[in-house]
Amino acid sequence: MINKVVKSKLPNFTTHPHLSTVYAAYLIDDNYKVYLSKTGKYTHLRIRRLDDKPIIEYSIFQDIKNKLLGNECTAVQVFPNSSDYIDNTNTYHLFTWDGIDVPNLKKMYAYKAKAA
Repeated sequence: MINKVVKSKLPNFTTHPHLSTVYAAYLIDDNYKVYLSKTGKYTHLRIRRLDDKPIIEYSIFQDIKNKLLGNECTAVQVFPNSSDYIDNTNTYHLFTWDGIDVPNLKKMYAYKAKAA
């Protein structure tokens, strides 16, 4: 669960031109840096740990997405084709757009909530 969200300064677009579409930056719980950008119809979250270690818990992505885009926003993580794959940091990319339509796994497989 996210406890602290602090607006952060935007990246330096001169030294990082690939981040020129970023319109907001956040520090989450003093552990994560998140950039939000809008390109065409896509809203893009770039998420990474400040210590550059991998993020292995799915719930962290869910919590960040909920906090910044809303609980009922659907977002997807993209796994690009090999020729477009770049992995020089442990940065994770979530995308959403108006009219996003993805399979509802809860309905598709009749998942039930875990017992408390």
